[in-house]
Amino acid sequence: MDQKSSALTFLAGVRPEAGQSTLLAGPYGGELAPVLTGRTLSAPTVAAIRPEVWVVRDGVEIVRVPAGSRPQAVSAPTLAGLGRAQVIELSPDGVRVAVVVTDPQDVPRLHVGTVVRSQEGGVAVRDLPQVAPTLSPVVDVAWRSNGELWVLAGDPGEEAPYSLGVDGWGLAQLSSAGLPDQPTSLGAAPGREPLVVADGRLWQWARGSWVTLVPEREPLAGTAPFYPL
Repeated sequence: MDQKSSALTFLAGVRPEAGQSTLLAGPYGGELAPVLTGRTLSAPTVAAIRPEVWVVRDGVEIVRVPAGSRPQAVSAPTLAGLGRAQVIELSPDGVRVAVVVTDPQDVPRLHVGTVVRSQEGGVAVRDLPQVAPTLSPVVDVAWRSNGELWVLAGDPGEEAPYSLGVDGWGLAQLSSAGLPDQPTSLGAAPGREPLVVADGRLWQWARGSWVTLVPEREPLAGTAPFYPL
């Protein structure tokens, strides 16, 4: 999104295919072109301040794709030793990155690292310490602000939303009131009310409970909620 005009300028998405996934990117409203492939690609994530998209390729390699440029590897030397990453989310200011990593015991856990950019143009993720170790298994994560995360976590059939600080402090379970089933995915952004998908439909947080996006209307179908940045 253009920071001066608030116009949407860049769009990216992953197309899954048999045995392979492809990242498509290009100008908003224009033609998207393939820019990266892998056996698996995570859902793309962006920061509000930079026209680039990040994904995890094959569970162990973080790749960023600046608008109009070729893919570039992001150095994350600790990631491979933690397990396989399945979700990646940049903070709105691009300073931190949250990653859901399935550890060797097959438990998805939340890790948060710091993004470091060199004057030469290189980008790295410094460390990836685990955050809120009691919160597992983790299903999804999103940034409500630069310092606040929302997380879906819990055993299958018992998933619930939580909020916590970027360092893991202030962990609090949130109400599931209004949802027809356990939530399966999550979306958030600064200044906007978080979204979840439950029973294949979209729900929005409103004053301590979940409601339909359009008041007094049937919920809209959805699978992967997000807000443009």
